[in-house]
Amino acid sequence: MKPFKPEFIAAMMKYKRLASSLGDDHPRTKDAFAAVLLLTPDDMVREFMKNNPNLLPKPNAYTGTGAPLYTVDSIAAHYGISLEDTEKQIKRLGIAAYDGDAHPIN
Repeated sequence: MKPFKPEFIAAMMKYKRLASSLGDDHPRTKDAFAAVLLLTPDDMVREFMKNNPNLLPKPNAYTGTGAPLYTVDSIAAHYGISLEDTEKQIKRLGIAAYDGDAHPIN
């Protein structure tokens, strides 16, 4: 595994500080956690997903390079939350819709 980038370390330290002082459910803590997720190195994400296979629903499609794609509907159903709340969380995390070629899973 490569050394962590300073931005990732700073985001993680901020998240830990806010979690210990404000709690995990505070909006500022959740925003800090979202920043950590966006800065997490790809190899760390792959390892985490390998060890936590039920974290996300089964993909609905794949990109041409094999990256999984998910629908808002499947994410909402997987976590048992409304479509509206799912869309808000996706927007808050800054995740953009994929607009390239997708290969659906039948």
